[in-house]
Amino acid sequence: MVKKRSLKVEVVPGVLAWAIKSAGWDEKELIDKLGISPNVYKGWMDGSVRPTLNQLENVANKTKRPLSAFFLSIPPVEKALPKDYRMLPSKEGKFDRRTIIAIRKAKEFQDITLKEIIH
Repeated sequence: MVKKRSLKVEVVPGVLAWAIKSAGWDEKELIDKLGISPNVYKGWMDGSVRPTLNQLENVANKTKRPLSAFFLSIPPVEKALPKDYRMLPSKEGKFDRRTIIAIRKAKEFQDITLKEIIH
């Protein structure tokens, strides 16, 4: 049986970390969802291991980012998430991943609408 080889791709570790963190994933959850070992994940983050194209596509699907975003040379600057007022002032809230994606989509719609109004 011939083993299928996957294409390894060069990704800046900071861009990969940005995509994962900005989508609200925690390291253990993402490792489990992707079916990779913690050593592979750590290798991605320190640049010693390059992900395969299939693995990168899976990360793109999980983080709801276009595949092309992972080929940037530096992570993009994004506005911070709004304060979560659903928590008591003494507690620090963390948005659910679905909420983070919804906020990102709303910001995209706002940007599109502003561009249309200006033009």
